[in-house]
Amino acid sequence: LLLAQTLMYHCERTRRPTARARRQLDALHVAVLLPVYNEDEGYLHLGLESLLAQSRRPDSVHVVDDGSASGDYAAVRARWLRAASEAGVVTTWVRQANAGKRHAQAAGVRQSPGADVYVTVDSDSCLAPNAIAEILLPLARARVQSVAGIVLATNHRANLLTRITDLWFTTGQLTDRSALSAMGSVLVNSGPLAAYRAPVVRDNLDSYLNETFMGRPVMFSDDSLLTLYALLRGKTVQQPSAVVFTALPERAKHFSKMYCRWMRGSTIR
Repeated sequence: LLLAQTLMYHCERTRRPTARARRQLDALHVAVLLPVYNEDEGYLHLGLESLLAQSRRPDSVHVVDDGSASGDYAAVRARWLRAASEAGVVTTWVRQANAGKRHAQAAGVRQSPGADVYVTVDSDSCLAPNAIAEILLPLARARVQSVAGIVLATNHRANLLTRITDLWFTTGQLTDRSALSAMGSVLVNSGPLAAYRAPVVRDNLDSYLNETFMGRPVMFSDDSLLTLYALLRGKTVQQPSAVVFTALPERAKHFSKMYCRWMRGSTIR
């Protein structure tokens, strides 16, 4: 199994479309969905700035504050709305009662019903300058329905836990997920950066918001469910050149909560 996986992950290739395909990708309306809940203002500001610094800017960005109790982000919101307007990027910023990440993403989808591609990011995601341009490239192939980015840690130097977690993340993405990507069968996309053809999200929005397991609502493991929707329609791949930086848990308690949530989602899937 190890030898087979090693062969498979060496077969993964960064997609490089033709000039014609690149022009077709440039014509797509790319909408970024950005849910926010009790995020550090510094990380949020950094992430929003990175969207405007893209070599291929998104056509629209939809920020949804999911009832944050830590504040209303008034200063960050004002700076962002001004900067986005100056850059010519359509944006919305709405606040709703706390309902969970899925409902926040759905609010962004409803703000951009005409989008061709939805790029999902987290509120602490800081994109590399070419991240959006790179993550769109595999979509030049009609069968590709979703694309995962590569996640690196913003705070990997914080302590030993973040160093080990960053190493674990990187290794897992460039071995396990690369092997699956070579077959067009990625099972879980990255929460901090992923791209989906818009119908994958829009057509499944009702079931996405109302998932249950043994009679109980499921409001976690959202990335794996979106990836599953995409896999049912075609190929799901990873783009190793699409890089995003995110903040990892710095305390064992927070890491344990994150990992238990992932394992619960993995068990359901």
